[in-house]
Amino acid sequence: MTTAVCPGKRARVRKPQTSKKDHARKRRYHARKPWVRHVCWANRRCTSDDPRWRAHYLDRGITCDVTAAQAEFMWHRDGAAKMVRPSLDREKSELNYTLSNCRFMEFDVNSRRAWDPKVDADEARAAVASGAEEFPAPEFT
Repeated sequence: MTTAVCPGKRARVRKPQTSKKDHARKRRYHARKPWVRHVCWANRRCTSDDPRWRAHYLDRGITCDVTAAQAEFMWHRDGAAKMVRPSLDREKSELNYTLSNCRFMEFDVNSRRAWDPKVDADEARAAVASGAEEFPAPEFT
């Protein structure tokens, strides 16, 4: 949709506005499937040309290979529904987002791991296991 501003000037191109119904539909969807939001954010970080993420993900070749079904499995396996603020974490930051390398853990512990050497692997595991249940890993294709 274009709108002529005045003769001799370029026409503005307006993006279609997202309706309130669409926002409400998206909120309901993410309320039912909160793990999808985390996968979307991880995928955005890996594919974005944004300078905040480019050096950490795109330039290093990090990809997001986690599907929504795998994220749902991790969500229930790690007990993320019981966490205050769950965060999708890569156990080894040099590897891609995969089912075997990812886990949900508390955001505050995950964010401290980068700069606080006292946050060790045991504390990270305890943050994951706070509400985790035993689940056999399903076969994903």
